[in-house]
Amino acid sequence: MVTPQINPLNKSLLSEKPLNPNWVTGFTDAEGSFISSVYKRKGAKGYTVRPLFEIGLHSKDVAILYKIKEFFGCGNVNIRQTRDAASFSVNSISDLKTKIIPHFKKYSLLTQKKVDFDLWVKIVNLIENKEHLTIEGVNKILELKSALNRGLSKSTAELTNVKALDRPLFLVSSFKRIKPMWLSGFTDGDGSFSIKLTTRKNNKIQVGLHFRLTQHIRDLNLLKLITEYLGCGKVYIKSNGLACELEVHNFPDNMDKIIPFFTKYPLETEKLKNFKDFTLVAEWIKNRDHLTPEGLAKIIEIKSNMNMNRTK
Repeated sequence: MVTPQINPLNKSLLSEKPLNPNWVTGFTDAEGSFISSVYKRKGAKGYTVRPLFEIGLHSKDVAILYKIKEFFGCGNVNIRQTRDAASFSVNSISDLKTKIIPHFKKYSLLTQKKVDFDLWVKIVNLIENKEHLTIEGVNKILELKSALNRGLSKSTAELTNVKALDRPLFLVSSFKRIKPMWLSGFTDGDGSFSIKLTTRKNNKIQVGLHFRLTQHIRDLNLLKLITEYLGCGKVYIKSNGLACELEVHNFPDNMDKIIPFFTKYPLETEKLKNFKDFTLVAEWIKNRDHLTPEGLAKIIEIKSNMNMNRTK
């Protein structure tokens, strides 16, 4: 069931300070999608082509979707209660052309999603020019769509014999392209703040802070630039070779660089609660409270309610 109504508990968030445009782009780099659907009309000649901009999240983060809707001044927010999912979407050609596309041209994406955006804009332009009403235009769209996101679906590929395009690679040339609020938004989507407890040989528990950003291997270069921008952290390639991760686990780096950064450039989603817990535990470690039974017990309790286990 799709529920478009706003949750009254989240209404107050709409009157807060407007979202920063660089935050919106960073969050889209993490959670957004530029989609083009092409399918043959049943019982009729021709094809239906539908472009869509969408940000999908867990339903607990629906409040930020309403803030994004307010930021763009268009689109719809839908809640799928049976899936614990919510989404913000825009499919009006007019809104895509006058609000969505101009934003991302002014505040550029930095991940490989920039490639998807550029291909998708070409598709939107073809539709605006009515070229999707001809078979030649549909083939142009399918050709572009072959390099967009995951490419053509099997059913769509069977509609045509168009040659698939080679997907270009987008590389950010310098860490100077990174804006602080972009990184805040990107972290709101793909970052995590966690507490790690390690039992030593003497049965004492060591408490550590871990900040992480995880990406597809195609954005390995971007994660390396983020470490350069932050002045800390290391980038690792996952064992499957398909993903990479920026990790900061050194306590001084988390205390002196990560925490001050996200305090100055705050998160907007429910992840802010994890960051506040992360910051609280950091202060306890700094004051050596974690070495007392009472302090350690509090840290264990906080850790048990962070991230996936958070209920409030």
